[in-house]
Amino acid sequence: MSGVRSIVSASWERAQAAGVDPEHHESPLLHDKREAQEAWSTHPLHRFAPLVNKLLCDFAYDSQHIVVIADADGCIIWASGHPQVLVASESISFCPGHVWREEIVGTNGVGTALALDHPVQIFSAEHYNLKIRAWSCSGAPIHDPETGEVLGVIDVSSGIRAAHPTSLALVSAAADAVESVLRGELEQRNATLRAEFYERAARWGQTRVALVDRVGRVLACSPPGWLTGPLVSAGEGMWLASGSDEALVADPLEGGAGIVVEGRASGPGRRRVYVEALGDPRAKVTVDGMTIRLSPRHSEMLVLMALHPDGLSARELAVELFDDPTKLMSVRAEVSRLRRQLVGLIATRPYRLLADLETDFLDGVGERDGILLPGAQSASVVRQRARLRMRLARHPEPVPA
Repeated sequence: MSGVRSIVSASWERAQAAGVDPEHHESPLLHDKREAQEAWSTHPLHRFAPLVNKLLCDFAYDSQHIVVIADADGCIIWASGHPQVLVASESISFCPGHVWREEIVGTNGVGTALALDHPVQIFSAEHYNLKIRAWSCSGAPIHDPETGEVLGVIDVSSGIRAAHPTSLALVSAAADAVESVLRGELEQRNATLRAEFYERAARWGQTRVALVDRVGRVLACSPPGWLTGPLVSAGEGMWLASGSDEALVADPLEGGAGIVVEGRASGPGRRRVYVEALGDPRAKVTVDGMTIRLSPRHSEMLVLMALHPDGLSARELAVELFDDPTKLMSVRAEVSRLRRQLVGLIATRPYRLLADLETDFLDGVGERDGILLPGAQSASVVRQRARLRMRLARHPEPVPA
């Protein structure tokens, strides 16, 4: 690849490894127009539309560009700019509802910015896909200052004849401006939380307490040094200190933060959970003496986590559940609902169970004539069914006398 920039050649190699066909362009549709509008209206970057308009959209209109915002999964959820370029962008599906991840459509301003996690400009023939080489695009990711996670990507694109040398600098400045506002809001929020914390700590006297943000960082501690972070989330309102299996319970505060109090724990050791999933599409979960019957979808998700004790990413769950790695929003929504049913039992990044687990499909044969989650089609569940059949063949049910 002589003469090709290293970041471009590396991107081409990733696209090739992912099986992207450079002669066949297909940007999958994740949301129809209404769904894309709903996704945008609830997205954390939605409130920054006026700022993005102020910084970029006059330039985009005057110079025959468009501005798009994609979510963290590379799905475009908002677009604005020159009308003729907006119409042209629809011919290559560079419009709201379509996914532009690098491993799906190859090198491009949205997907490659996500892959590299920094601003990038892709000009004309640098696109991996032949059918989009008439375009030039510059994309910059926007990060959550508290978690470091990517919230989305701002991209400025045009036909190559209208390509502008300042587009990368402009889109980078816009991303920096949004992140600057987010950092300022975070600092103000943390200052307010600390003030509330120290007011409460004074009332607790000698009791050891700590203020923990939503990602486990200890923002304040009384006495200083009692608790160090980062802590590990053990579910809503509970945290695990390093090297401990005891979940500390926190009083909830704004934005997912909480005040952890010494001696207030969920009990020594991890919670014990029993899952029954043979012979019924709806699993039964028994925890703390209470039995919960899950929906078929949530049953399948729980069984998948049991089969993968080290955890599954959102993308891996999307492949298991939907055979579609782009269904990340659906996975996250379903996991959120499941976590509300099983409070404190499911961790994130990756999704995994925080419990000592017993089941009727892992620990022995269980109900020998039961099929594991009838109707579930995820690959891991199908493989476990086969293992159970083989186990039963080796150890058949004794015939009653």
